[in-house]
Amino acid sequence: DYKVHADRSCHQMEPVSCDTFITECTFGLPLFQWPDPSKVFGEMNRWWQSNRDSNRTSVMYVYSLGKAQRVLAGINSEVGPIAVHRSILNLLPHYEAEGFSMPTVVPLLPENLAGIKGSGLILAPAAAQNTNWARKVGDISDSSASGWMQVRGMRRWNAYDRGFVLSDHVDWR
Repeated sequence: DYKVHADRSCHQMEPVSCDTFITECTFGLPLFQWPDPSKVFGEMNRWWQSNRDSNRTSVMYVYSLGKAQRVLAGINSEVGPIAVHRSILNLLPHYEAEGFSMPTVVPLLPENLAGIKGSGLILAPAAAQNTNWARKVGDISDSSASGWMQVRGMRRWNAYDRGFVLSDHVDWR
């Protein structure tokens, strides 16, 4: 996987010469100008720390492949414990096999919730929102990390407390 900005989950994009370039361009409109990822990760860390200080569990909805690993690679894992949904957990060995180190995580299982409640970060796909585990966590602040968060109102439409603009797309203006 290649991105415009290298991070601990991928290599930096390397443009190559070609006669014809065909690409999917989800975020090709001028609206989609990505902020500096280091600033976005700083915002994520401050949000998580603030929740921890208020004894709230932080829940971030992310795509299981790519986005979850990018978030894991960019956040400050010293803020607190991290639990991940099994769809994310199952992909981590593949990243590590390619030499990308990830922070220590625990599976999002009932027996691990006590260690996460009030201080931890949970990463899960959006489809897991409002499922049984989500109700068992207690007081949460939820968020999403996506390029779609650049669209005004998207966070509100999904009823997230926070939205972080973070895209894995390499679109062309």
